[in-house]
Amino acid sequence: MLKPKSVAVIGASDKRKKIGNILVRNLKNKKSKIKIFPINPRHKIIEKLKTYSSVLEIDDKVDLAIIVIPAKFVIEVLEECVSKKIKNVIIISAGFSESGKKGDRREQEILEIANKNNLNILGPNCLGFINASDKINASFAKKEVKSGGVGLISQSGAFVTGLLDVAKKGEVGFSKIITLGNKTVLDEVDSLNYLAKDSKTKIIGLYLENIKRGRMFLNTVSKIIQKKPVLILKAGNSKKVQKAILSHTGAMAGENAVIKKVFQEAGVVDFENIANLWQTLKIFNNFKPIVNEKLVILTNAGGPGVVATDLIDQSEFLDFYNFSEKEKKVLKKQLTYASSVENPIDILGDADSERYENCLEIFKKIKGVGGVLALITPQAQTDVDNILKKIAEKNQKFPFPIFPILIGEKREDTFQFPVEVINALNQMSKFKINQKINKKVKPERPSFNFGNSSKIKKHLTEAKKENRKVFFYEEAFDLTNSCNIKTSKATEINSKSEFNPAFKVMIIKVDDPAILHKMAQGGVKTGIENQKDFKKEFKLMRKKFKKEKIIAQEQVDKGIEIIIGIKKDPNFGPILLCGVGGILTEIIDEKILWILPVNKEEIKRDLKNSKIAKIFEKESLKLDQLAEEINKVGKMGWKNSWLKEFDINPMFFYPDKKPLAVDVKVKLDLDNIK
Repeated sequence: MLKPKSVAVIGASDKRKKIGNILVRNLKNKKSKIKIFPINPRHKIIEKLKTYSSVLEIDDKVDLAIIVIPAKFVIEVLEECVSKKIKNVIIISAGFSESGKKGDRREQEILEIANKNNLNILGPNCLGFINASDKINASFAKKEVKSGGVGLISQSGAFVTGLLDVAKKGEVGFSKIITLGNKTVLDEVDSLNYLAKDSKTKIIGLYLENIKRGRMFLNTVSKIIQKKPVLILKAGNSKKVQKAILSHTGAMAGENAVIKKVFQEAGVVDFENIANLWQTLKIFNNFKPIVNEKLVILTNAGGPGVVATDLIDQSEFLDFYNFSEKEKKVLKKQLTYASSVENPIDILGDADSERYENCLEIFKKIKGVGGVLALITPQAQTDVDNILKKIAEKNQKFPFPIFPILIGEKREDTFQFPVEVINALNQMSKFKINQKINKKVKPERPSFNFGNSSKIKKHLTEAKKENRKVFFYEEAFDLTNSCNIKTSKATEINSKSEFNPAFKVMIIKVDDPAILHKMAQGGVKTGIENQKDFKKEFKLMRKKFKKEKIIAQEQVDKGIEIIIGIKKDPNFGPILLCGVGGILTEIIDEKILWILPVNKEEIKRDLKNSKIAKIFEKESLKLDQLAEEINKVGKMGWKNSWLKEFDINPMFFYPDKKPLAVDVKVKLDLDNIK
């Protein structure tokens, strides 16, 4: 597909502003020597090329068909491609799932044809691709793209055209640019697998709005980052209104939180904006990696040096190289009296290329230097061109990179401001850490058999029969009990029920699958201490909830409140979550996620440096006990595909007794109940 010898453009046009014409002109390239077959029944010649009314009229073999006609005609010409035995197709045309039900039906037809005939289809609703390594532009983007080491995968064609405008000065070269569009057949995993094997691709960048095959994506990227950096800008992370969320887990493990965890586990470097992605691509592509995180700032102006110092000081990953007294003496001999030999090294406003060069040569002899930020403020006497020339020469020979930062002036071979470089170096350091973590052999993940007793199977059968998507509390209790999770028992009560004298304080609450948030709807009453109050509160609740079940349980001593839960993500499967519960939920924004399966050792590792760990330490609680309870929930979530959401909120933890789950919610995936 990406290196065709012959291409049919279905919907070619003689009008130069039309996409069908731009595609033909982009493909016309003497270096690539591609045979081009324009398809348009109303013309005989387009761009001096013989034109055909259909692909079926072409006598030669066709490696690739590019379809750029109205959506309603696409299925018909796709069938013609099948008859012509064309296996590779790009559908540029829009008007499919992105446009409503009618378009969605058309897209399903495309998928059926592709599956039946083993077709590779890019799109629909895409820009096409650019194989810059082989000078093939099968897109309607700009014609000239500098070749280089960046392989770009984008769900959006507009993103690519925008990025190419930024890249027009040639700061970064590309190997392949692949746009995915609606991802009906080929998706990001297919493109990643291709670019992983492509010798011309040194770095992979992605722009995604969603991820289609979550688990496959995670596994694929985890392998690739051991050989090539993978940089991702994921759009569509803003908070959306979430309807009918049963649990705190469902709300806390939202799409953005899950994606962040996936990226962390895969070891990719992710970005929040295009500027940071671009600068990091530029550094990965154009400079060797920093040797270590200890940097030197070399500057001819104090202000920019201070700004760069602040940014490094705030960095989680970067640090300053501390010069020894002996090294400072060597530097002083090369500099004027007023220069500073503390890091940042201020060589003053009259610094010429020789002064920059002398300092760089000294840095070269120091083993601990990881990289240099060379700040240049253009002043009347500053020989900028010579300074940049010297830096370029040193970058070819030195073991560490030198990043030229020409303050306020934009050039192809420089950066404008320190923040661009430092943000990118943060990401580079993060990538190196991710590589090391991913290289470690993960602890064994055993198979689980939790929450699968005959009693639970009976509850599931009843729920499916009643088309009930939530367990009653008694059923939820049986589930946690089968998983060895100690849970506060509840009893259904009626007008004849009595206050239990064995309990100091009682709680009564409504128990109905339709009432997701009981407290907010007045379905919970706490602090009941005697028969009189018990009868009174039951009567009030019965008046409010006339037919629903009402249950009573002991109001237990409060401990440290923790939320533990499961959410089945549509792309990545079951996600395990732990967070701070109770009133601290609003104060301490702490949530830790795991992509299942996971084991206790991994859980303990991630808990170790959390705010929860600090709370447990302060309250003399055992973190190992928390890891054990989380692990029990994780086993249950991994084994049972019928579990859509599971929420213990809260589970109380005590210094002198076993933890206790006080409230449990279970939401069911009825389609997965056998």
